[in-house]
Amino acid sequence: MCYHVSTPVSMKLKLELQRLELDLSVPDYESYFHLNGFEHKTLPVWASLHPREIILGQWGFLPAWAQNKDLAAKTLNAVSETAFEKPVFKEAMRHSRCLIWVDGIFEWQHLGKSKQAYFISMPDARPFALGGLYSEWLDPATQRTTPTISILTTTANALMAGIHNIKKRMPLILEQTTWPVWQDNRASEALIKDIMIPLEDGKLQAHPIANIISGKNSNRAEVQQEVRKNLLF
Repeated sequence: MCYHVSTPVSMKLKLELQRLELDLSVPDYESYFHLNGFEHKTLPVWASLHPREIILGQWGFLPAWAQNKDLAAKTLNAVSETAFEKPVFKEAMRHSRCLIWVDGIFEWQHLGKSKQAYFISMPDARPFALGGLYSEWLDPATQRTTPTISILTTTANALMAGIHNIKKRMPLILEQTTWPVWQDNRASEALIKDIMIPLEDGKLQAHPIANIISGKNSNRAEVQQEVRKNLLF
């Protein structure tokens, strides 16, 4: 699954969007060297409901009918193969998809009784877009609206299968050629399913990192630094 990411600073994201010739406004926001999804912080999001701007979405999807925030701990991810059928996700799958911007993800490789953490990114360290679901949730108690998100997952490509070697899953990484379909709320279920596939092999890089990611104060640059150990992969 995908519960740990790093996010680009706002200026880095602005420059990437300019390179892609996308005229989107980008707010200043807090970025993270490492973010644990269970902290329910916000990530930069390009939602189909907000086509001209990057907004901040709280990680942990809450559908309109949710009565409180309890569900958010169970909706950090959505399984792409079943999301169209799941009551919690099916409405957003049809009408409220989004792209979630990160510049790295973290995953663990199982080595017998131990685990080795990895940092996975693009070879040029540029920001990239994860397929996600978006909901503007109205809290019945406070009448305040919160943008909330979930990251979709798919089967792993060869690189990710070697790292996430038990469940063999990876986040849905969408390339620019697929974005017009993904952001089109009129797109058919068949078209959406056609692009919910693993990223082509050879487009990601990965290296082992110290397991400080599992401890406190892991939001620091050192968490992404490569270490060398005796590894199976």
